[in-house]
Amino acid sequence: MCTVSMVTDYWNQNDRNKYNGIAQGIGGLNYNPVSRAEFEQLRKEMLELKELLKSAKAYDVATNQHNCEKEENVKVLIRVAKALDVDFEDIFIYSDQTDPRQPGKE
Repeated sequence: MCTVSMVTDYWNQNDRNKYNGIAQGIGGLNYNPVSRAEFEQLRKEMLELKELLKSAKAYDVATNQHNCEKEENVKVLIRVAKALDVDFEDIFIYSDQTDPRQPGKE
């Protein structure tokens, strides 16, 4: 099974709502301002998630499961990460917000 998909599925189902305070205008999330300390904690968690996704992506590539993640989960994750000034481009190659991945690129 696609490891990146499992991680992003879990994040979308369980952790996504923690990011409401920084995610103004991101589909399905409400906007409630957060303190600087809360922002920094959310950013730290997003950076940890990024490291987990790097390992998951490496496993997927090693097991011939390239770009197997669900696009809709990736789109939301990328938008929230951008709001936290975390770049996921080294994991998900994207050109704009409507298409976060360019199929076939690693």
